[in-house]
Amino acid sequence: MAINTTAPARTGEVLFKQETTAGEAIADPATYWPTSPRKGRFWDIAPAGLKRESEADQSMRPRVFADPPHILLGQKAVMTMKAFLHPLNQTGADATVTTEDDFGRLLKGALGGSFYGQTRKAGAASGTGATTALQVDSTVGLTAGGAIRVSGECRRIVSIDSGTTLTTDMDFSAAPALNTLVVAAGTTYLDQDALSNLADANHLTFAALFRGAHSEDQWQLRGGSWEITGFENLNGGEAAKIGLTLHGLAWAHVTGVASQGAGTETHPAANVASTTGGGLYCQATATVTRQYRHTSSLSFSPGLARQEIKSPFGIEGIAGYVINAGRSVLEFDTFYDTEFATGYHAGTTFYAGIQLGARLLLTFPLLYISEEPERTNVNGVTGVKVKMHCDEGSVTTSDLTRSRFAIHRFPA
Repeated sequence: MAINTTAPARTGEVLFKQETTAGEAIADPATYWPTSPRKGRFWDIAPAGLKRESEADQSMRPRVFADPPHILLGQKAVMTMKAFLHPLNQTGADATVTTEDDFGRLLKGALGGSFYGQTRKAGAASGTGATTALQVDSTVGLTAGGAIRVSGECRRIVSIDSGTTLTTDMDFSAAPALNTLVVAAGTTYLDQDALSNLADANHLTFAALFRGAHSEDQWQLRGGSWEITGFENLNGGEAAKIGLTLHGLAWAHVTGVASQGAGTETHPAANVASTTGGGLYCQATATVTRQYRHTSSLSFSPGLARQEIKSPFGIEGIAGYVINAGRSVLEFDTFYDTEFATGYHAGTTFYAGIQLGARLLLTFPLLYISEEPERTNVNGVTGVKVKMHCDEGSVTTSDLTRSRFAIHRFPA
């Protein structure tokens, strides 16, 4: 008698590849997937969204107990998962450009644009960054909208002022000493054309494979578009996480693909207390003095959902997935201060950054307070709940400087 096979349910891996043509056919999965796949360190992987729906056959039945089979409809291809918000598994060195890793390619697929900066050294007459421009040996490989880290503090670059000076959104705690490393981040940002135009050169689609512990628990998705569904653990003491959904055009149950092993991304450090900084900084526009906010809660919702483009000529009736709208919201609870109520009524604009440990930074170049700030009581301390929505930054032609938020990932 045959013995039923069993395998762990929470074990598996996800591999993905960028496609040349959205939804292109995969002739032989056993040959296709072992060749240079990108790997992700994911968990809570749910391939349950790979399904084919059906509906009852409503045609006339000649007999009362006749019950014909359901009519099969198009495929639904959705796979969800979670991941750490990984920093770059690289080491920053003078005149060295950070490079894209597997996780970076995923983020570019989700947001559309990416830029990888070049680490430099501080100059002899360097300033604090915002009040006085920061001097470096060269600004080659640095650009507005990117980010840098100096002695553990991370900031967004507002402008490149000359060949050797740049301005940041907020001051550092002190001007760096000569030859201090100014470490450049890899930055992922919103590219409007890539997200909203299926024909744009930067509109990326991916094939993905979920491979479970059971030899037959293998499912591949084609024509996939990544979506960031949310961020978790942005407040102190925990490692930041990111929710992901991959929307596809078609899927297939496959067999014969061998295990590829874990991804290469480094484990992220928790956002912990620091003598130099960490957590949320948020100031009114043009206020550049260094100030971090103590927050009892801190959350950010990108609010950018993928929408399917229906087409009878598309794969399974879908031509692809785009993002055309959505409100990105930053919320936090902090110590009570009337500046937020005053700013709400005056229509004051703000900027903000969330530094997660020493190697991750989220930046928001232009924020408006969306609702009347709410007075709160947190463990007997008077606080205020602030809800802000993100707008585009600079009105230049650069998607990087205009992006309503950006993810900056630093090397060690």
